[in-house]
Amino acid sequence: MATRLEFTVGDRERHQVVYTWDQFTGRLRITVDGREVVSTIRMFSVRTTADYEFRVGEAEQHEVRVTKERPVALAAFRPQAITAYVDGQEVAQTEGTMRRGQAIGIGVVIGILFVSGLALQLITQAH
Repeated sequence: MATRLEFTVGDRERHQVVYTWDQFTGRLRITVDGREVVSTIRMFSVRTTADYEFRVGEAEQHEVRVTKERPVALAAFRPQAITAYVDGQEVAQTEGTMRRGQAIGIGVVIGILFVSGLALQLITQAH
């Protein structure tokens, strides 16, 4: 299940912004009124903060920034804060939450990679 953050931008000219991020697949998508403005996949990053900035509106324009912050240690297994700003003012925030199944799935993948690495090392040493 993806983390979802929704908020409205504008007073006279209103726009619906939806941020969705799947912590298991790394797929991130931001839409404005159903139109995609950001689409990316982030699996690994050295940086602990990712900012996504874009402009919303025609006659009534606003600067939007969505920031995702991850913990330094074991980020794949911990909630990650997502905060939305419109014209520099915080308008919405959520702590991304992982479902138990997602954490187990990530743990299984990491375990398989670890065991595969050990097996490869043993095979290499045997030759």
